[in-house]
Amino acid sequence: MRKHYQQLIEQEVLCEDKAQSNAVDELEKLSKQLLSKQLLSKQLLSKQLIATKKNEPIISGNLFSHYISKKTKPKATSPIKSLYFYGRVGRGKTMLMDLFYQYTPIKKRNVYIFTVLWRMFTGT
Repeated sequence: MRKHYQQLIEQEVLCEDKAQSNAVDELEKLSKQLLSKQLLSKQLLSKQLIATKKNEPIISGNLFSHYISKKTKPKATSPIKSLYFYGRVGRGKTMLMDLFYQYTPIKKRNVYIFTVLWRMFTGT
C-alpha cells in the first residue's frame, strides 16, 4: 500500500501530505493486524476440526478448560483498535480507504454506512 501511495506522489497524481502519509502508516499496521488475526483464527479452527475428528476435547469450549494448564490453552488475541478518519471534503479519506481495501488481503466486502444503516432500519 505504501509503495502504491508513493508511486501516486511520484507520478504527481497526489501531492506530498504528512497527514495522509501518517494515515497510510496506520492503515498498513491495521492491515497486518487483521491479516494475522485472520490467520490465527484459521489455525485455531483447523486445530478444533482436527481435535473433533480425533474425538478429542476442544480446549477452548471444554467444560473443564479452566483446570487445564495455561500452556495448553490457546492464547486470546487482543482486540484490534479501529481507525477514524475525518477532515474536509477532498482530503483523500475515500482514496486512502480504497487503497486499504485493495491492498489488504483478507476476506472483506465494501459496504457504505448508509447501506448498513438502511439494512438496520428496514431489517433486511
